[in-house]
Amino acid sequence: MAGNGYKILASLSGSSLGWKEFASDPSAINPTASASATLAQGSSGAIPGTSNLIAIPDADIGTWKGSGHAFSPSVDFAITMTIRAGQVGQVVGEIDRPTLGCKQDLILDKATTQSITLTEQGGFCSVSAGQVAGNGYKILASLSGSSLDWKEFPGDPSAGNASATSTLTMG
Repeated sequence: MAGNGYKILASLSGSSLGWKEFASDPSAINPTASASATLAQGSSGAIPGTSNLIAIPDADIGTWKGSGHAFSPSVDFAITMTIRAGQVGQVVGEIDRPTLGCKQDLILDKATTQSITLTEQGGFCSVSAGQVAGNGYKILASLSGSSLDWKEFPGDPSAGNASATSTLTMG
């Protein structure tokens, strides 16, 4: 396995790339490769393990508005969420909770044809002593007809413990 200081030697031969990894200087006399491979040019197909990942679907792009409800502390608040085109890992929008006085960036974690998962970044939204949302909170948004079902989670959405929900409409 590779580590700090390992050297890679790549050589082009026709339409393939010879790849060798060395624990020491590859120009030494009779160096021994610790790993090697012959690589071919990749296709434009899906990267293995990412077949369900796509960019933000066009139908999700826009400004969505509604009234959210947090469960603990129990509070209702206005939401304006703007979604732009983008890829996984990019800032693709922002969420504004004007009645709570907070606005955060949204980073795309995952997009499928069924939903998008976003991470909130840029501060905390709190009501009295209770936090409503913060850095690292996740948003799961699913298009349902002409509305967007919005759920907010303090951690992984697959755990099913939404801290706030809303139905947003394009506005």
